[in-house]
Amino acid sequence: ENAFSLMCRATDAGWYELRISSDGYYELLRFDQYLADEGKNAYTNFVNGRVGSTLINTGLDKNVFALSCQGNQLKVFINGKQVYYDKRPLTIEDDTYSSGTIGFGILGYGKQLDVSFNYIEILKP
Repeated sequence: ENAFSLMCRATDAGWYELRISSDGYYELLRFDQYLADEGKNAYTNFVNGRVGSTLINTGLDKNVFALSCQGNQLKVFINGKQVYYDKRPLTIEDDTYSSGTIGFGILGYGKQLDVSFNYIEILKP
């Protein structure tokens, strides 16, 4: 089991983060460095935990995923389709972070990990 993440609006104060896992789950998070410095849980999960999605290819299959951060709205796309949550297109409105850089990450859960990225594309609206 592993996960991949995309981040937007990253600064020293925090960022927004989309994580998808190889076992078919996603999370949409906000990280707050101030809370981390206080020894508190620094993550706010906008979708109440890990959410399963049939849009995510599991195992060794490839995934293309995107995090849109435009204005105060966050949207998630997996394999060309916008993610639905509670039977509605997932659109989170949050104005905690308005600017910053992007990033990506790989999370391994205690086992060997062999990962490759074919490409990363960044578009500015």
